[in-house]
Amino acid sequence: MSRATWHALATQELAGAGMVEALAVRTLEGLTVEPVYEDRSRLGARLPARIPRIVCRVGPTEAAAAAGRVREEALGGADGVWLAAEEAGWDPAGLREVLAAAAESSLTIALEPGTQPGPRVAAALDFVGAPDSGGVGWLLGIEPLRVPAAACADLVRAAAERAPRARALLVDATPFHDAGAHAVTELAVLLAGTAECLRGLERAGRSPDEVLCSLAWRLPMERDFFGGIAKVRAARLLGTRLAESCGSAAETCIHATSSARTLTRREPHTNLLRLTVQATAAMLGGADALSLHAFDAALGAPGALGRRMARNTQLVLRHETGLAAEADPAGGSPHLDERTRALARAAWNEFRALERGGGLARALADGSLRARLAAEWDARRKRLAAREEIVLGVNLHAAEAAPPAAAPAAAGPWNLPRHREEEAAEAAA
Repeated sequence: MSRATWHALATQELAGAGMVEALAVRTLEGLTVEPVYEDRSRLGARLPARIPRIVCRVGPTEAAAAAGRVREEALGGADGVWLAAEEAGWDPAGLREVLAAAAESSLTIALEPGTQPGPRVAAALDFVGAPDSGGVGWLLGIEPLRVPAAACADLVRAAAERAPRARALLVDATPFHDAGAHAVTELAVLLAGTAECLRGLERAGRSPDEVLCSLAWRLPMERDFFGGIAKVRAARLLGTRLAESCGSAAETCIHATSSARTLTRREPHTNLLRLTVQATAAMLGGADALSLHAFDAALGAPGALGRRMARNTQLVLRHETGLAAEADPAGGSPHLDERTRALARAAWNEFRALERGGGLARALADGSLRARLAAEWDARRKRLAAREEIVLGVNLHAAEAAPPAAAPAAAGPWNLPRHREEEAAEAAA
């Protein structure tokens, strides 16, 4: 049914003018989600098929216990492990113990080496696996915004020699997401962070193609199912556009994660559904790797059941649903194609605005980006408090007794705050 036909029927049935416009929804990003879409041409490039690697996070614990967790994840069906090396405080010897457990199970590694990545990256490269694999699937997690350009270039060079197919560099939207960013700002930050990386490493003698081929993006998902699909698809399009503008054919590697800010303490088992929605959206959107939080992560260290459910949710989606059987399964939906276009267009414009202001590093230094994040979080907080957005079990159908208040979250990179939607939504509970 065409938009014109639908509009005429709606106007006749509901006796009102402009009914299509009246039923449209405005997202937090300022984009319009219409109640019906015309059949429009699909996105110009068919997005590739992806079966995301299941990468389970091994959080802070002492090295011997972490090695046991790695073996547990391998036996449970994971493809890789995400090692929070800096947060755990493992020294090189401890990290090697954990890496040895991963190597004996042939797992890929997503490393979180922190602000002094040299020794940790060097340790990881000693365990990169079979020479013919070239480090495929490995994410070494070197963040150019947090590491001096010269040291960053040296690590990229070492990685290219030892593991040429590993993704050594990382631009991570998670700190901005946790600080309140909406999807447009997250995508713009990924682009602006990549631009900073290109500039810094070009001065160190690395070509744009070398940089982009060794780069990965980390992108948290949304409670909004369709918004999450559109965000991953838009990231893919934006990465391709940025590469083409640099004369490169490099493909963007996207590590999707669940959103810590969406997890609730009051009704933790509802997190199982939120995590499933986010995982499904990431798969339909075309992520290369996927990591889910445990449903009980907001209560403290995840338990064995929480870790098992995080892993098994992904295994069921991969093996039993057929989500990854077709390239870009969301393609051809006028709603999702148009929403992807609109999100990518808005993010590209915001990226250009960041560049005109001097780039991401300057926006972080002068406080302008922090102010933007605070405004976006305040807008979300008001929507949650007014129940314009529903968090089930928190601001709707809430349990009578809430658990004890959690300890305040520590600040993230660049001293950005870490917010949780539950804290805002409880005002309306």
